[in-house]
Amino acid sequence: MRRNDADTRRLRLLPGLLRRIAELTSVETALKLAQAYPGGDCYIPAKVTPDTVLARVVGLDAAVTIARDLGYGHIMVPAAHHLRLAERRRAMRRDREMGLSRIDLARKYNITTRSVGRILNRRGTDE
Repeated sequence: MRRNDADTRRLRLLPGLLRRIAELTSVETALKLAQAYPGGDCYIPAKVTPDTVLARVVGLDAAVTIARDLGYGHIMVPAAHHLRLAERRRAMRRDREMGLSRIDLARKYNITTRSVGRILNRRGTDE
């Protein structure tokens, strides 16, 4: 699967297991798994069917791919905090460019205006 620059940047921010799942399927699939099991235990069945929890979370094709690569059993799914924070920072900058004030951003993202200022002034790997 060919990846664009944005996907490559997102992959670098994922922890090992989620990065591997993203490389097998997609970053979105890895994030769905992280959102469903943030820092928790996920069971990969020996036989994936449309009714299995994993298939309902990530889709049947992705679940089959994950099971084939990782095998069956329990895995601990990392929470993907770094990627989520980087994506929030990018979204906040886009919203600011669209004209939202710092107060509007603080309300939208449920943070203080001081945090909004720190985030907007910070430059890092999420650029």
